[in-house]
Amino acid sequence: MKHNRFYTLICLITVLLESTSCAQDEFMEQGDNLPEGRYPLLISSVTLKAESNVQTTPKTRVSENPDGNSSVWDWDGTEKIGVQIYADEEAATFTLNNDRTLTADNILYWKNTQTTTVTAWYPVETEVSLANQSDKLAYVLKGSGEGNFDNPVALNFSHALAKVRVVFSDRITPELTPSMVSILAPTTCTVNKGVVTPGRHTDYIPMHRAWDNDGNIGYEANVTPNLTLKDNAFQLFVDGKIVNCSTTKVLTQAGQLHVITLTLNENVKEINVSDITDKEYTVSGNVYLKGDGNAKDLKLIMKPEAKLTIENVNLAPTTDGNAITCKAKATLR
Repeated sequence: MKHNRFYTLICLITVLLESTSCAQDEFMEQGDNLPEGRYPLLISSVTLKAESNVQTTPKTRVSENPDGNSSVWDWDGTEKIGVQIYADEEAATFTLNNDRTLTADNILYWKNTQTTTVTAWYPVETEVSLANQSDKLAYVLKGSGEGNFDNPVALNFSHALAKVRVVFSDRITPELTPSMVSILAPTTCTVNKGVVTPGRHTDYIPMHRAWDNDGNIGYEANVTPNLTLKDNAFQLFVDGKIVNCSTTKVLTQAGQLHVITLTLNENVKEINVSDITDKEYTVSGNVYLKGDGNAKDLKLIMKPEAKLTIENVNLAPTTDGNAITCKAKATLR
């Protein structure tokens, strides 16, 4: 009896092994192809590649880190990304839940066992407005990750737009800090699976005012790549006036930060020494002082950050003291 039970067990194991062998042989006969609808795409993580950006107030789910050198993607349960396994085939939309999980609107399936690069993009809309970024920056992201039917895919995103940052030289006076800076660029772009094409309409786009870690003020906007910035590339609103500014040629590149430094000078006040009746004159702002070469009983007091250009002036004060006194840092030419 014991011998019979042992023989029966051996027979059962033999049958199971034969069945498994037949299933493997059938799978091998199919080559690299997988059964349709059997192996769904699984995404293990979604990350945003660090970029060089300045700190800004996070008014959008994609925002800048306080370190001023990277971006962060704060999922809020409403963001959606487009995902595709195979080119020219079906794409799916995934919702990025605030618990860091993803929900697929429709499921994508692997068709073979080969390792494939999965592409992704954000946003899923085909047209993105770049027109006004004074309140928040515009973002287009493109992602990818390698995987196969047996391994989840980690999607790594990077910026598909170019970032332009405008800063001002230390020669600019506080009262001249522009209340608004705009950049001449396309106001829209179309997005095809993360590939950006600029719109036809170009206008001055209000930029976002931001602060870096040192408290310096700058202005930023994300614009389409391959944009040439040169003549009248920027428009400033200063003291109630519109001023156009040019720059040396800059060609924007996707995912790159382009820092452009502008210098503003105050309007020059031209003054003739013969029109000065007092024996002391206080120089403020940017002054061009002209004389006739004759001696003038005059002292000049330079206010902080004042700029003075002298032409054919002969200062000959009759009282004790310096002919020119600087109260703080000033420029004399």
